[in-house]
Amino acid sequence: MENQYNAQIFSTSFIQQLAQLRLLIKKNLGSNAHGGVSTKSRGVGDEFNFHLPYNPGDDFKHIDWNIYARTEQFYIKQYRQNKHFAIKIFVDLSASMIQGNPRKIDMAKKFAAGIAYLFLYNGCSIQIGIMQNDSILYSKLYRHSKYIKDIFTFLSQHHPQGAQSLGNVIQKIPRKRSQMYVLISDFFHAPNSFAAIRQLAANNRTLLLHLCAVEDIMTSLSGSFTLRDIESNEKMIVRINADTRQQYTQQTRKFREYWQSFASQYRIPYYFALNNHDVISSIASSLRHANLLQIR
Repeated sequence: MENQYNAQIFSTSFIQQLAQLRLLIKKNLGSNAHGGVSTKSRGVGDEFNFHLPYNPGDDFKHIDWNIYARTEQFYIKQYRQNKHFAIKIFVDLSASMIQGNPRKIDMAKKFAAGIAYLFLYNGCSIQIGIMQNDSILYSKLYRHSKYIKDIFTFLSQHHPQGAQSLGNVIQKIPRKRSQMYVLISDFFHAPNSFAAIRQLAANNRTLLLHLCAVEDIMTSLSGSFTLRDIESNEKMIVRINADTRQQYTQQTRKFREYWQSFASQYRIPYYFALNNHDVISSIASSLRHANLLQIR
């Protein structure tokens, strides 16, 4: 059956830009992107692959002392074995993701598709998980780049709705070795998600992609308004003036810093992107920031 995906989101221009980005990527450098299983134990013929932050209990003999000399941070060398590597990409489809112009969900779908595209061409398998209404709907497991349009179609079929506790959903993700997890969300309504993310990232590489709409952090409104929570449908009357606008901006900045601090504390790769940023550049920057690719 012919793929029927949203050509406004996954436009010809978007696909062409992904293809150009793929050609700029250095193969086999600093990433999980070659399809091998990463391990702290080095066997015969295994190659150095990338680094992970040191965690209590890790063997000191795998610490990269050259990096420590430069950064005063402990990192463990990972090695690539000749086994297939899986990337699980989870996209938050709660109602808050519909906000913004362009919408956060459209940006999230492009992020998911772009990461899938790049990793499929580097020999990894890809599976998409839609996080919605406190459950996860999985796509097929894709093992070849020829299925990229199937991924476009799967992402196009699902739309934001309802509320969910992100922490509860993340706890439902199966913990498996030899996998990497990518979480794409605005991270609203996530009071218990820190513990769940820490558990997820304890033994597997995990990348947090924090998407935000400019409309989430700035407002020019003035006067009295009835605000409705798009997820819970709760309403409240507020009066907006210069002071409340300033307080709102400060709170949104603290929210971002809250997540940055958490990710930094536990050395979990974290990338923040606004909906007015170029998506292709943001995809490249997020993967480069997480040491998952290098550009020629």
